[in-house]
Amino acid sequence: LGMPVPGYVAPQEGPTTEAAKDAMSQLSALFIRAAELGVLKEPLVREVSDEMAACAVDKHPELGDLVPPESFQAMLHAWASLHGFTSLEAYGHFDWMDDVDRDALFRSHVRTIALAAGIPAPPV
Repeated sequence: LGMPVPGYVAPQEGPTTEAAKDAMSQLSALFIRAAELGVLKEPLVREVSDEMAACAVDKHPELGDLVPPESFQAMLHAWASLHGFTSLEAYGHFDWMDDVDRDALFRSHVRTIALAAGIPAPPV
């Protein structure tokens, strides 16, 4: 099974770009809602570069003071981790497991991400 075509860039207004924006909006909404409810905890990794803090302000001003830079970084870690799992699944790298086992692995993966990011983990 192949990977995406080298050098391909999705069109700015295409369906893949729109889907990526929607996914990131949903993920950031989890962090915003957790902060609004007072349940956003410090993520496991709290060291944030000045550049990452500036990126948070520049790229996502809607997060404001509600989601601190370390949580913005954790949100990006969560996105990368979920994207990686999804890519492995999409390209058949988990096909050696049955559906029940893959679902259980995904649920535990989501819990791990949530705990590392400082957002409430879904129930077991």
